[in-house]
Amino acid sequence: MTGVGHARLIKERFGKFWAAFSVGDLFVLNFLTIVTEFIGVSLALGYFGISPDISVPIAALGLIAITSTGSFRSWERFMFIFVAVNFLAIPLVILVHPTLPDRARLSRPGAQGGMTSTAVLLIIAIVGTTVAPWQLFFQQSNIVDKRITPRWINYERADTFLGSIVVVIAASALVVTAAFAFRGTGLARHFTNAAGVASGLDHTVGHGTGALFALVLLNASIIGAAAVTLSTSYAFGDIFGMRHSLHRSFADAKQFYILFSALVICAAGIVLIPRAPLG
Repeated sequence: MTGVGHARLIKERFGKFWAAFSVGDLFVLNFLTIVTEFIGVSLALGYFGISPDISVPIAALGLIAITSTGSFRSWERFMFIFVAVNFLAIPLVILVHPTLPDRARLSRPGAQGGMTSTAVLLIIAIVGTTVAPWQLFFQQSNIVDKRITPRWINYERADTFLGSIVVVIAASALVVTAAFAFRGTGLARHFTNAAGVASGLDHTVGHGTGALFALVLLNASIIGAAAVTLSTSYAFGDIFGMRHSLHRSFADAKQFYILFSALVICAAGIVLIPRAPLG
């Protein structure tokens, strides 16, 4: 309706201080989130035997290339492909064969073993990754970047609703997959990381479930890195008056694309820092 992004509205309504505070806070949180997305990339492709020294730089360069085409429609088409890959989570559920009584029990909310610290941490993690500040900045700026008029607002609401449904279906499918694949096995309650889940699925279920899980993880990591990085670039563009649009070429919006690229490269670089051996 306003034709400007969320950060721009904060600046206009509440002043420069709160605008700077909001964007500064957003920058720190988003950068840490982008780092975790590249960790996801390294774990996912590590399942297929690809070294992080190869997978992470390629993913970073690919993400920059997809975003820097100067065509919003081209970027959007790539995102549609990534969104479609989310549906690979559905075959995962089918392959673990959850029984009808088991599915019925899942519909009743609760925490097995009571509200322990682990259960509370899980709830906080789910809420924190679902209701995140970056989404406000990204959603509003991205809709403005589509260059649609207010008469399309109902279509945009439907788009957001459908996107939310897709995310919930995929996330629920992964939770169900892990719950039933490892229930009653020696791997239950011994979570290490997402790569461990993929390897565990190969041992308990087989049928390529580990590879499917790794592909879903890779896909989610790329989508997350793309959206979170863009939300930061959009917000900085709003606050500092930079040209910030996926419709613009690199030459026409250098600061916008340089900031995006710098965030991606720095986050990927942190993931590649060698870890000291233990013991």
